Amino acid sequence: MPPLRILICHRHPIVRSGLRVLLEPEPGIRIVAEAANGAEALALTDYWRPDIVILDLNLTQMTGISAAREIIRKGHKARIVFVTGYSDEEYIAEAFKAGAHAFVLAASAQTDLIHAVRAVAQERRFLSPGLTSKLQDAESA
Repeated sequence: MPPLRILICHRHPIVRSGLRVLLEPEPGIRIVAEAANGAEALALTDYWRPDIVILDLNLTQMTGISAAREIIRKGHKARIVFVTGYSDEEYIAEAFKAGAHAFVLAASAQTDLIHAVRAVAQERRFLSPGLTSKLQDAESA
C-alpha cells in the first residue's frame, strides 16, 4: 500500500515543523508539502493531490474553512483535518459543513493527530475527545 501523502498548512512555521515531527516517523505517512496560507494550500493541493490536507482555521489570504470548501469544490479527494486551538461549537460545526473529516485540538495534537490521520484514511471521522458533546450541541441548535 502506498504511503498516505499529507500536506500541512499552518501560518506559523514552528507549528508546521511540529506537525511534521509528529507525523514523519509514522510508517505509511509521507509529508509531500507545507503551506503557510490558504492560497498556497490550494495551489499545493492542485499540484501534489495529497490524500490528507491538514489545515488551521486561522490562515491568511483565506480562512481554513474557505480553503477546505475550495478543495472540496475543485473535486479533490483529499480528506480535510483541522488542527486548531479553537474549540467553539460554531467553528467545529462550520468545519464539518465545509467538508472536514477530522477536528483536532492543537493542545491534544500530540496524542490525537495520528489517530485522526489513521481514522480519515479509513474513511472515518475523528473529533478530539471532549469535543463530541460540543458538536452534538451545535448540530441540535
